[in-house]
Amino acid sequence: APAVDLMASRIEKIKVVNPERIGVVLPLSGSFAKIGRQLLDGIVLASQFLDGTTSESRVELIIRDSAGEPAQAVAAIESLVFDEQVVAIIGPAMTKTAEAVVQTVNQLRVPTLTFTQHETLAEESKFLFQLSMKKSLQARRIVQFAVEKMGVRRFAALAPTHTYGEQMLQFFTEALEEYDDVEVSVMERYEADTKSFSDVVKGMEQLAD
Repeated sequence: APAVDLMASRIEKIKVVNPERIGVVLPLSGSFAKIGRQLLDGIVLASQFLDGTTSESRVELIIRDSAGEPAQAVAAIESLVFDEQVVAIIGPAMTKTAEAVVQTVNQLRVPTLTFTQHETLAEESKFLFQLSMKKSLQARRIVQFAVEKMGVRRFAALAPTHTYGEQMLQFFTEALEEYDDVEVSVMERYEADTKSFSDVVKGMEQLAD
């Protein structure tokens, strides 16, 4: 049957890997194109340190645009494995696309390095690795350094009124709860499109006094 033949063909393709080829899946168009382009510039620069220095370190980047769309990210992963025989993949960059590719990455058993700060995503796969520090760990390390290295005992928090800001406030508060002798004097939020923080900071100073 055609479907069985296609599946068998794909299984055989998975076994064939080109050790010089690394796939890249980033949002090179759409709302997150600027971030994707910046990440791609860094990846290309890093690859140049290896490319051609020895016969064993030659690198060929095969780049695919996810456009920040989950379905497109999954299709890109499949194309890189089945059509390009990449040995590993860098990306996706955004949380929603990284979440979408987990099952595909597991099925294809392709090592994938993602930039997402998702709290638990890497625990769902033996083949998915996070390049970015998780937000909870980031907050914990900042608080740890401030308290244990700088001797800070009073804190103020200022965060944007969107999901990322609320999550960081939560993780910041949880990190502070690990210490008995610290306090948050003031906690304020600001709109994401705020251009000047002078009034916000002045208000925080008054509340902290």
